[in-house]
Amino acid sequence: MRLTRFKSLRIKPTIVKAIGIKTFAWFIFLLMCINTEGFSWGNREEQRSAANKPGTAAQELPLVRERVTLEYFMANHKTKPYTAEDLTIAELQRRTNIYFKIISIDSGYWDKYRVMLASNNMPDLVFTTVSDAKRYGIDGLFIPLDELLERHGSNILRAIEEEGIEDDMRALDGKIYFFPKISLQQPEPFMVRQDWLEKYDLEIPQTLEDFYNMLHVFKEKDPAGNGQTIPYGSHIFNDPSICYLNAFYRAFTVDKDFMLKGDRMVWAPAQVEMKQAMKYLNRLYSEGLLDNEAPILAKKQWEEQVSAGRVGMIVYSSVRTDYFTRIFQETDPGARMVGIPPPTGIDDKKHVALIPRFSTDFCMAVTKDSAHAELIVQFFDYVFSPEGRMIVSYGVEGDTYEMLDGKPVFTEKMYRNEAGWNMFVKAAIGGRRIACWPYDDAMIQQLRGTLSLKALEVTWPYVDPPTPILNFDRDELNIIEATYSGLKDKTDDYLLKFLIGELSVDTSWDDYIAELKRIGLDELEEAYNNAYTRRYQQAFIKK
Repeated sequence: MRLTRFKSLRIKPTIVKAIGIKTFAWFIFLLMCINTEGFSWGNREEQRSAANKPGTAAQELPLVRERVTLEYFMANHKTKPYTAEDLTIAELQRRTNIYFKIISIDSGYWDKYRVMLASNNMPDLVFTTVSDAKRYGIDGLFIPLDELLERHGSNILRAIEEEGIEDDMRALDGKIYFFPKISLQQPEPFMVRQDWLEKYDLEIPQTLEDFYNMLHVFKEKDPAGNGQTIPYGSHIFNDPSICYLNAFYRAFTVDKDFMLKGDRMVWAPAQVEMKQAMKYLNRLYSEGLLDNEAPILAKKQWEEQVSAGRVGMIVYSSVRTDYFTRIFQETDPGARMVGIPPPTGIDDKKHVALIPRFSTDFCMAVTKDSAHAELIVQFFDYVFSPEGRMIVSYGVEGDTYEMLDGKPVFTEKMYRNEAGWNMFVKAAIGGRRIACWPYDDAMIQQLRGTLSLKALEVTWPYVDPPTPILNFDRDELNIIEATYSGLKDKTDDYLLKFLIGELSVDTSWDDYIAELKRIGLDELEEAYNNAYTRRYQQAFIKK
């Protein structure tokens, strides 16, 4: 299966080099936008009859006459697990007559996952990452879906086209090995105690210095009392590159991992701008504006601090605005945690890390041991169809939603909590642990009237483009496997010491870079740039 776009397009590497990779990529994008006649999804297979053969491209239901059960090996939530009885997946199973036996793993998933891959008896479907789906697909553990998608996956292919993710989905051999999970972008906003801003007559901060001044006022005025106030609360699990300090890294035009800088992939923590970021964060830390326990604080301890009303600012999932506000207002009706825009950075722009619509951390792959590959593709094509999207997005009409003026609207019961469960989570609205393509409006409706939605609305305008998804060859993977972990550990070690002031950024930065180079920084960056260059030189892989 290929999307036959520009059949005779040939790109010479010398042209790419001359105009620059980034310019070339934009040129290709514009061509795609203006030349729509070149798109063709291939011929649809004629409708099948016969007793228990997979259904048709027209999605005749049920897809099979006799019930079929698929085994699905899946990472699950420990306290609020996803089950095959949850409303949306139950409805999809009922309509298609294809059912799931979920092999649920709620701890140590990735270790058990690798043991499972090494076995001779894999389940039908596996919860995996995009990079693993590609890697193990090429190795033969997961099956390529291209031909099956061309015959039975018109709805999935439409999603791939409309979301513009085909190149991201293809492995180094040009094939697709997984079903994607696509959902609304939900960046993680800055959140602040609005009642504290009002109490001290503070404006919403805009610049980095404004943020510093706001936190300084929180520290000085001590609204929590008895010296208990934590101006900026964070938790970092001994890893400063993933401690939500990354929200401030963005203001200095750097990131926690590899990033695109101009036309090159670079290790962001080694960029000179990171020196400025660490100086700023060390200033917050040394003056007690950033929680000094952050380097050792577990998430649960952090939640307890915020819930106790001690913390003035956080960066986390937007739903925490409502979550913490409800807790605050049990004892203080005027307390509110609200979203605010990120600080203006050193480039005079605001930046927020994007959680992409196309999840790289979760997808579903069909294993080589499955006897139901064709049927699985048809099942997910139904999930990606307009009817399937309605089920995943809204649930069941008359129960979880009603049609008003021709539009689906969630029923009031969905906005209640039941025994500690958010009803949208309990019904698996949005798909939770299956590949799907829900409607954006359903997510917006879920957040109706919430502080979370307002937090997203003030954050969405500033999201940065996601880091390119790359495909690595064997030699590059060998370099990554030999180098990446050690490089990241050394990076984290130095950043933590810069943060708490154990090392001076000014006097120890050169030593830090020398250590990274000793571990293999240059070789690792070369591997990433080879993969990046290859991606844009081979924008249209042919059979």
